[in-house]
Amino acid sequence: MRLITATAVGLALLTTTACSSAPQPAAPPTPTDSVSATSAAPPEDTAPETATETASPPTDALPELPDEAKEQTEAGAEAFVLHYVEIINFTGMSPQEGLLEELATDTCSSCGNYEDTVVYSAQDGQALRARMWRVSDSNALLLEAGASAIVRASIDQAAQPVYDGSGDVVSELNAESASLAFSLVWDQGWLIDEIQVEA
Repeated sequence: MRLITATAVGLALLTTTACSSAPQPAAPPTPTDSVSATSAAPPEDTAPETATETASPPTDALPELPDEAKEQTEAGAEAFVLHYVEIINFTGMSPQEGLLEELATDTCSSCGNYEDTVVYSAQDGQALRARMWRVSDSNALLLEAGASAIVRASIDQAAQPVYDGSGDVVSELNAESASLAFSLVWDQGWLIDEIQVEA
């Protein structure tokens, strides 16, 4: 998967990071059932924007997994992906190892790219001061009688600086938009099995 990033915090959509040497993910399964679309409320302006940042690193609380995301349904799969994006946003601002790992399978190579970026950011003391990704639309498709799912999400990445521990700007994230396909599997709860940028 190609990631959207600047040097460290780079959980980016469209540029290659230093930690993106993993092989390209396989294409998601072909949907065989009808799509049930549930959409996040689209913003008035869906174009990529510049993030509104705080003067110091944010202190947002760690997002909790919503009850809906624990359901083996299309709505549950979609809620799980939206939660995963919130954890990506959280770890971009407060890099902490182990938060993304528990939401993905051990074989998810694209998830590993994100996880490695968080580790790099934490070690180098680099972070964002605003959320990086915004989901403007999403829909889910349950497959294999609920054993797996595909969630497609339209994501906008906000342009913003990357700061080091001293508060100096060390890089910049560009405003980007992309459609991501999240492959999920059910194993006593949803797990991300692969993430792919769609054309």
